[in-house]
Amino acid sequence: MFDCNDEGVEYMEAKVSGQLAQLVKGEVEVEVLNHLVPYAMPLTSITPLAFVQVNMFECSGLAIALLISHYIVDGIAACTFLNAWTNACRASGINNEVVRPRFDLASFFPPRENIPAVKPKIQGAIIITRRFVFNRAAISSLKAIACDSALTKRQPSRVVVVTACMWKALIAVAKVGHGHLRASILFHSLSLHGKTALPILNNYFGNVYMVANARFGGDSENKMELHELVASLDNSIRNTLADCRKQQNGDDLASMMFNSFRKQVGRRVSRANLKDELLNLCK
Repeated sequence: MFDCNDEGVEYMEAKVSGQLAQLVKGEVEVEVLNHLVPYAMPLTSITPLAFVQVNMFECSGLAIALLISHYIVDGIAACTFLNAWTNACRASGINNEVVRPRFDLASFFPPRENIPAVKPKIQGAIIITRRFVFNRAAISSLKAIACDSALTKRQPSRVVVVTACMWKALIAVAKVGHGHLRASILFHSLSLHGKTALPILNNYFGNVYMVANARFGGDSENKMELHELVASLDNSIRNTLADCRKQQNGDDLASMMFNSFRKQVGRRVSRANLKDELLNLCK
């Protein structure tokens, strides 16, 4: 249960010196992006639960930043809201059906006991932000490398090849620190909106996701190749989603998600493997 404080949404407008293209092409320092995001005070009983900042560039371009409490919205629902807002503001008007939010996701899942608790993030932890821009040519090059092997059975998606490239870089960093390749597990979070037998579409508010576990052998491998990581990640994603589609009711799907979560927590605690986590909000 959430107790709303009726403070509404804090709306701000800011003028930005520069061109929007500079931001899109990654020509500005990542620290500059902090000024485009609304500042949120520590959460109190009088703090608004959502902040919107509209940044207006000299070229008349707009960058809209949304800061909203995770208590009331998940990442997929926030993206759906922004896409619906964008569609409503097009010059041609609303050309599709209006997206209406649904808040009854719990109706698919019967009440359960002994649900694993999610530990909060460590307060005061150091967070480092970096921005990497992969243009069309770079992604096409990565796809060509990934497809140049018998292990690649199908054309990988952009998300898969870019994620595998980042995973490869993280494994290489760990090798420098330990002097040899280490076994690695990549936790890739997958939204289940629209991907199960249940009619859970993108307009449902609430976290409903699974984690695909891709693996790299480590010590038993002499080297690592991009196409091997692409194949491992692509297979883990497809197999995970295929298993989710087999579940015909909310109880079975919930059991699968909870079991996956417990295994993920156990692997996080283990020191045997290098563990990396990535989240995709492209879909």
